[in-house]
Amino acid sequence: GGLAPESAVWRSVPIAELSEAQEGELLRRWLCVDDLPPPLLPAVHARSGGNPYFAQELLFALLHSGQLLVELDPAHAEPGPAVAAGGAAVAGEERVPLDARLA
Repeated sequence: GGLAPESAVWRSVPIAELSEAQEGELLRRWLCVDDLPPPLLPAVHARSGGNPYFAQELLFALLHSGQLLVELDPAHAEPGPAVAAGGAAVAGEERVPLDARLA
């Protein structure tokens, strides 16, 4: 019984903790931007503990919930350098500070 056959082999793959700078590079690549809003990287890094998989899930959760917005450059129809999070003004909307949402 169970979900896995009794002959299944499970392997643990250790993941080295990323520095804040390394995690920032991943976030910029995932978002296709040059710059991140100031509160984003420290807040995600503090919550993820440097785990890239957890950082990605946090980023996707913020995007999916609308708490992190990537503005598209209409001239190129690609993500541009403007990413808004935390207290940044986005089309006149008020935002809850990012660190408060991730607490």
